[in-house]
Amino acid sequence: FLCLLGPSGCGKSTLFNALTGFLQPTSGKIKVDGEAVRGPDPRRVIVFQERGIFPWLTVEKRFLAGALTQRVPLLGICLGSELIAEVSGVRVRHLEHPEIGWYQVRLTDAGREDPVLGPAGDSFAALQWHSYAVDLPDGAAALGHSASCLQAYRVGQATWGVQFHAEVTDADFQHWLDNYSIDEDAVREGIDPEAIAADTAGRMAAWHALGEGICARFLAAAAAR
Repeated sequence: FLCLLGPSGCGKSTLFNALTGFLQPTSGKIKVDGEAVRGPDPRRVIVFQERGIFPWLTVEKRFLAGALTQRVPLLGICLGSELIAEVSGVRVRHLEHPEIGWYQVRLTDAGREDPVLGPAGDSFAALQWHSYAVDLPDGAAALGHSASCLQAYRVGQATWGVQFHAEVTDADFQHWLDNYSIDEDAVREGIDPEAIAADTAGRMAAWHALGEGICARFLAAAAAR
């Protein structure tokens, strides 16, 4: 396991590309466990949100584009919502300040009337962990916003994207907090994992109910098509 942390432009992407075999050094050799790296290998897997290093993102976006064309029901959460927005033709941008922890989400008029998001209420505190945001795809309905970005949208009548983590379990979120130091944006922001954990205590039962409601209504909408 290897984790690289450093400021933007320090060479993390270049080194990751070299270690995974997508980039060959101009001189010398790169070895992993004594074996020369000659090209991509499924034994070397990394997690980094750049399609130059993650070719599977390109494959997934092609799948999503096809699903959108065929009007296959989709519910994208966090990165999923960002990928759906990107294949719909809009940009994904890096936030100056990541949203990590609980942030208020307010529904729009369209959001309050939406069959999936509407029953969640006019506004609610949402559990977040993201550094990116999206613009609204052409023709899509904006369903909700936080103070800093679009939080929910609907493309047509079959595709929803939400930026907040309606799916996360108690154990998952605690794992994220325990390992926040691998997220360079969280480190740069100087988050306090203990304070966020304390703020989260007592909230998760209601949050699970809200998330289960969103998922159940999405499945009902999908089944009705």
